[in-house]
Amino acid sequence: MLRSAAKNYRNVVVIVNPNEYNEVLKELREKDGELSDKTRERLAVDAFAHTARYDTIISNYLRGMFHGEEFPDSLSLTYKKIQNLRYGANPHQKAAFYGEDIKEPSITNARKLWGKELSYNNILDLGASLEVVKEFENPTCVIVKHTSPIGVATAERIFDAYKLAHQTDPISEFGGIVALNREVDADTAREMSKVFLDAIIAPKRKRTYVC
Repeated sequence: MLRSAAKNYRNVVVIVNPNEYNEVLKELREKDGELSDKTRERLAVDAFAHTARYDTIISNYLRGMFHGEEFPDSLSLTYKKIQNLRYGANPHQKAAFYGEDIKEPSITNARKLWGKELSYNNILDLGASLEVVKEFENPTCVIVKHTSPIGVATAERIFDAYKLAHQTDPISEFGGIVALNREVDADTAREMSKVFLDAIIAPKRKRTYVC
């Protein structure tokens, strides 16, 4: 029904996102019950994207359940935009970050607390550092620069883990990413503030935060 309505967008308005309700109602009131072609077209595209994502999720699930194919002949993927990025691989390039719903700690569900918008390279380094630090149970610090770990250390305290990781290559750490698998305490924060870092990623009450 959603697809049928979207195909007939010139005569039918289809809304798949409740966040659109207020804007659509506002336009209807302002234009005596009419919607612009631009709004109708945008809502139709949203409807097709919504049903396409739904169909992709179902087909992938059933393929795995019925056939168990490791490498199917065709592969459909669907991602949601998480945010626009400050720039792409280079400052003159535009970029956006897309991801899928993931339950475990991931860069896709991390919450930014403070600072400038992230870049493509920030996302790569944050993701790489987080995946490495997740491999450890003891207090651990991972420092990454250009997707390569330049310092990894574990200790009894997260402060000591950072100090050890920092000592691995204190020069290359400049402008890098620090990942911790423990909450950032005041002592560790003060120590990290001595170096210019692009971002820090760490847990806080079972959530992952970037700052």
